[in-house]
Amino acid sequence: MLKNTLFFCNLSHEEYFKLFNLFIQIGNQYLKLIYSPLALETRNWTALNQEDRFILLVNQAEQEKAKGNNRQAIKILRTALNTYPKLNKGIELLTKDLQALTETRTKEFEHYSRLLKEKIENLINNDELAMATSLLEEATKVIGEDSDIVSMKAVIVLKQGEFIKAEKLLQKALIKDPQNFDLLYNLACSFEGQQKVGKAIHYYQKASQVCPNQNLKTAIEEHISGLQNGFPGKKDTSSVK
Repeated sequence: MLKNTLFFCNLSHEEYFKLFNLFIQIGNQYLKLIYSPLALETRNWTALNQEDRFILLVNQAEQEKAKGNNRQAIKILRTALNTYPKLNKGIELLTKDLQALTETRTKEFEHYSRLLKEKIENLINNDELAMATSLLEEATKVIGEDSDIVSMKAVIVLKQGEFIKAEKLLQKALIKDPQNFDLLYNLACSFEGQQKVGKAIHYYQKASQVCPNQNLKTAIEEHISGLQNGFPGKKDTSSVK
């Protein structure tokens, strides 16, 4: 009855979605009655017909959604669609709902990441390096070691005079992100700290080429000129660039 309503009645999106979810719930309960728990849990579904496999796949997608694995849920829904295309509208509505939820969570995560990075930058600029290091460790677990995180780690070790350690961190990060201004600039600082003037000039020049700020670009070029003439100007390496 429900299936025929979904197939043949002209329903609004809201009506269809409610009936579709009810169809899945009832179907899932029915399958639990006629199949052994072992068959369902091990997902040995080859003996099931298309409709039954469809219901189980949609249920599996809902379980992934409950865990926060929205991308995996969408992938499973696509498999369900290929299994039983007749209920494509229900899959389309579920997928749109998941995509909207994923987009919202992504924006929330990006906002959180930005605030956390700003907090760490302020700590570094205020020379609260122990607290900054602690927060960086937590940020790495949550955000991952992206270019911003590596650059801030490098600035801390530069401030501590560990120029070779900073160089290694930055060289590794530049393999993945070779045009990143912060990485290039701080690598130049690490070479200057080691008194490797030629390499410092090289990376200051590369940083200057991708510098997003004209005033900073001018300051870097003036510093390069000073290094080339053997008279390096006073350069501040105490803040996150």
